[in-house]
Formats: sequence, C-alpha cells, structure tokens
Amino acid sequence: MEPEIMLNYSVQFNIGSGTFAQVFLAIHNKTGTKVAIKVISKLNCIDNERNQLLMRREIDIMKKLKHPFVCDLYEVVETEKNVYIVMEFAQNGTLLETIKSRGSLGEEDASIIFAQLLIVMKYLHNECKIAHRDIKAENIVFDSNRNIRIIDFGLSNSPDSNNIMQTQCGSVSYASPEMIMGQKYTYASDVWSLGILLYGMVCGHLPFQDTNYSRLAQKIVFKEVDYPSQLSSECIDLLKRILKKNQADRIPLNEIEKHPWISERYNSILNSVTEFHYNYDYISKRMQSYNLDLEQIQKGISDGVTDQDTITYNIICRENQIREFHQSMLNIYKLARKYSVKSNEKLPPLNPKDHTNSFKPRRAVIPVNAPVLSAKRKKMPSSLVFSN
Repeated sequence: MEPEIMLNYSVQFNIGSGTFAQVFLAIHNKTGTKVAIKVISKLNCIDNERNQLLMRREIDIMKKLKHPFVCDLYEVVETEKNVYIVMEFAQNGTLLETIKSRGSLGEEDASIIFAQLLIVMKYLHNECKIAHRDIKAENIVFDSNRNIRIIDFGLSNSPDSNNIMQTQCGSVSYASPEMIMGQKYTYASDVWSLGILLYGMVCGHLPFQDTNYSRLAQKIVFKEVDYPSQLSSECIDLLKRILKKNQADRIPLNEIEKHPWISERYNSILNSVTEFHYNYDYISKRMQSYNLDLEQIQKGISDGVTDQDTITYNIICRENQIREFHQSMLNIYKLARKYSVKSNEKLPPLNPKDHTNSFKPRRAVIPVNAPVLSAKRKKMPSSLVFSN
C-alpha cells in the first residue's frame, strides 16, 4: 500500500478481489473507524479503455449519491500506479451470505429488506436518474444494525431522454428478458432484478437456475415462474406483477410501494428515513475532541472541499446516522414480529438436488450462445455477451 494511503489509514487485510481490483479492510487513523479501500490497478486496465470508463463512471456516480441505504464514499486517492476508493465498511456481510446460511429469510424479514431496497431504488431512479443494472444478492450488504447498503455502481448508467438503454450487462441470473433478448430497456429492468431478489429471499433460491448459461437465458425468457404454496397469496401476487416477461406490463416502483404485501412496512421505514435528523450536539463534541471547527468544515463541504477534516466529519455523520436510525428500525422490527407477514418456516427447494448450491454467485461477464428454440417461438439472439 502506498504512502498516500498509509498516512491516514491502517490497512488490515484483504477482504475481496477481482480482475482489476482488490478490497482491503482498513482503519481510519483519526476516528478509529473501519473503512473499505478498493484498490484498482491502473497497470491492469491501462490498455482497456472500457474498464477505465467504467471505473471513472462508478466514481462519478458514487460522488453524487448520499442516502442511508447507499454505501458512503469518503474519498478517492489517485497515484501513478493505483486508484484508491475509500468507502464505508458494511460489517455484516452480503445478502447472498445471509441467504446461503439461512435459506428462506421468511416474509417478515424479507419485507423489511425489500422495503429498504424500494426506497433506495426510487432515490436512484427518480432523484438521481440512475439505473443500477446489477442488482443482485452480492451487491446488497448490511451495516452493524443489519440495515442495507447498495454497492457496486460499476455498471450503472443514466438512460437517455426517453429512459431507454440497450447495453447488455450485469449477472444473467438477475437479468430481465428484454436485456437477454438484446432489446431496448428502461428502469423496469432493475424492477425485474428486484423481483428475482425478492424471490430468492422468500424461497432461499433463485427462480431460474441452470449450470448452462444458454439454457439459463432461455428459461428466463420463456419459462414461467413456479411459486411454492407456502408463500402468502399477497407475496405471490406481488412477485407475479414484478416478474412479468413484458416490461410494459411490469409493475413500477410507485405501485409496488402501494401493494398490500409491502405498503405498511415501506411507509414505516420511509417515515424513519425522511424524519431522521442528525444529532449535531454529538457530532459537534466529536469534532471538538479532534480540535476541528464544525462550522468551518461544513462550509468546506458546501464548497466541495475534500480533505482529512471533511472526511472525518463525513465518517462521524455516518456513524451518528447508523446509531440514531437503529432505534426507529428496532421499533419496526418489533412490529414485524408482532404482526408477522409470514412465519419464518423453511421452504423446500423447488429442485431438492440443487438446494445446497442453488444460490451460488454467477459470473458477471459471460458469453451465452443461445440456439433458436423453436420456429413457433421468438428467436434468441445468436450471441449474448454480458459486459462488465
């Protein structure tokens, strides 16, 4: 790790790696707060203009986002060799890990996670005009109080003036039929991915599964979803409305929030988000303990300044938000237990043989060669390349 990073952070150990990047757990020296540092090697992507574009786009998008359910970006440090993205560390792992360890989460727990997802997706789509395009269980992580954070905006983009996109990207298991078919698509493609995620939470496995990616793509486009009878009728109704093959028929976010399966939970959590206020007495005392002037730092932030003082302030604000938000969420969890949508019974897998590995991560970049299925059916494109 280079001196520019070691000056302000104590790097602990590697917690993840990919083709062009590694992620390290580190400690912010001034506050003692755990952070995640994503290290992107310039050498590894210097000859790949597309990967450079995606990296810059992810950074630009993260700089614009400020939401309780989006992973906070603290700073970006660029050296001759690397780009370091310092961000909030979500210590309770991914939704994928939770589902793999528990199986079905039960409808009550799933409804709380799904309500938080709805809130943050409405923020991305409506306020930021951003489609995530890679919604999956691996990209949902939990903070210390098990509230969600969405991560990985590397494939995110803003649609054109007609809300249209066409690039095939993301993970096939969560990809919408229109994306797989190479058609133009809208924000509704993210809605489909949310439906796949909800199905995974309440069933413990994904609705479309196959080790062969060509067959998997065909199932997503043509196969109807099987719904376990143990699910509540309201949950099944919502899933059916979300997982419509035709994106024009798919229920939009502003109607999902009104659906009886989720509306009460959604409104309770939304109220907690909108009514949240920072405890500035606490923040001021913390800043004073570091001999930092709160008003001066707040002015610096409004002027777009990023330095160790503003980073310290942002870290303390996030810690305060987690702490203050926890109490209101505790009350919601208590109500969820009291008026349970559905008991947390274990649902049998639709295919018992696939149960142990039914929710494993899929590769995000894959070629899929799909043959013509039948003269009576719509033709699949001869090659589906899901870009990174």
